[in-house]
Amino acid sequence: MAATLAGARARVRLGLHFLKWLKARSTTLEQCRQSDIDEWLATSSSAAYHVRPFLMWAARKKLCRRITVPQAVPLTPITPTPEKVRWKLVRRLLTDETLDDTARIAGLLLLLYAQRMSRIRNLTSKDFNEENGEYFGRFAHEWVPLCPALAELARFRLSANARSERCTRADGAVLLFPSRVQYGRAILPAALAKMLADLGVDVRAARLSIENELLRKIRIPQIVAQLTGIHIATAVRKAEALGTSFSRYVADVAISRR
Repeated sequence: MAATLAGARARVRLGLHFLKWLKARSTTLEQCRQSDIDEWLATSSSAAYHVRPFLMWAARKKLCRRITVPQAVPLTPITPTPEKVRWKLVRRLLTDETLDDTARIAGLLLLLYAQRMSRIRNLTSKDFNEENGEYFGRFAHEWVPLCPALAELARFRLSANARSERCTRADGAVLLFPSRVQYGRAILPAALAKMLADLGVDVRAARLSIENELLRKIRIPQIVAQLTGIHIATAVRKAEALGTSFSRYVADVAISRR
């Protein structure tokens, strides 16, 4: 009984979250279309698929049109991209000027900074800043210096996008990765992932690879969590599994100073 009530509450909370998400897009439940649902699923966690009962109920009550919400596909265990393979991909994205700029920038943000596709797609001119000759990108609340080649690519792309209304949001921010079909909207994460897959980049495996490298090198899960956007508990758990937790780091330092 308790589990049933907890499940019902969770579905209600998810339904309310979905309505807030629609409102942020200046859309009502009655106006909601399949394209909205596709974006909701593409930019949220797997829990977003559980909005299906709410939408089925709303459709029965004639509060919205009938919309398809597919079953969530279970994620299979993944193996991190080998470090040598990842750096080979980085070199190609940095130097191969025949590749599409969108794929190059998104790929480098993934392979060098472990950024999620859902975060990369929303980057705008407000997330980049030049100071004392160095170009910075903002990931969550952290400003991080970009490597020169990536900085030049991002600067050029934003400058080009600024000349197009299609690439400008309602608040005036210029999208780094605009949708190719909707004005003022960002590209879908799935579209970015498809571009990278065509270049041989497995997004999930590559992200896991760089997350592990950052945890091994920085050795402070809190910092890695802030940089990459993973939950702090997840970062701590991964650090413990890799033997690179902060407590282990402190112990190693203490031993080295004996």
